[in-house]
Amino acid sequence: MNIMTRCYKVVYLRVSRDDLDESTQLPEILKAFNLNEEDVLILRERISAYNEDVQKDRTEFIKLKKMVEEGVVTDVYVYSLERIERNIIRMFEFFFYCEANNCKVHGVKQPSLELPFENNPVGTFSRYQQVLIFGLLGENESYMTSERTKKSVVRKENKITKSYKGNKWGRSLKYPDGRKVGLDKQEKIYTNIRISILEYERLKFKSYYDLIIKKIENDFGVKISKSYIVNIKKGIEW
Repeated sequence: MNIMTRCYKVVYLRVSRDDLDESTQLPEILKAFNLNEEDVLILRERISAYNEDVQKDRTEFIKLKKMVEEGVVTDVYVYSLERIERNIIRMFEFFFYCEANNCKVHGVKQPSLELPFENNPVGTFSRYQQVLIFGLLGENESYMTSERTKKSVVRKENKITKSYKGNKWGRSLKYPDGRKVGLDKQEKIYTNIRISILEYERLKFKSYYDLIIKKIENDFGVKISKSYIVNIKKGIEW
């Protein structure tokens, strides 16, 4: 599709982690809204919509906002609204930024967005309230994941790393050449695995251990076992 064409539809695909595939969202969007892939502009990126310090790096989302401002977008389609934002204020601002520029937002998981509201003060309030609720749900999920992760590892003064329950976790990890992995990196690996487990479980992945093992090896140069992941998973309170 020619990006200079006025008035077209945009599908925005986003995941926050490199080991997930944002393209899985596309078939659901096309089916739900009876769209053809060749008739939409697809924007893809892999970046957090929660962490404030990376928002400036969301190049595709920044592009989308600029296009909305220029009035060349009639509709934005996402699998779920937290793909756009995981922040209440930013979600609220973007939604009505689109509305002010004659652009409608659609979410597969938010069919209520398609329902009309009465053109009166109560209808206006209800529409605003709905968007705030969607923003709350998205931000709260990321917030709770972050809080659980922060509580998962506590470094003691004697340099022993323990869970928030006080149990020493994990055996010492080693690099392929036999060197021990430093405590700082072990904590990062542990936290990374916890976040991955929570995300895969939320997405109802049935088998993800091999994906986590591959990611840890690629990101940290450390080989872990499935039993190491199992032990971490056992320590998560669901």
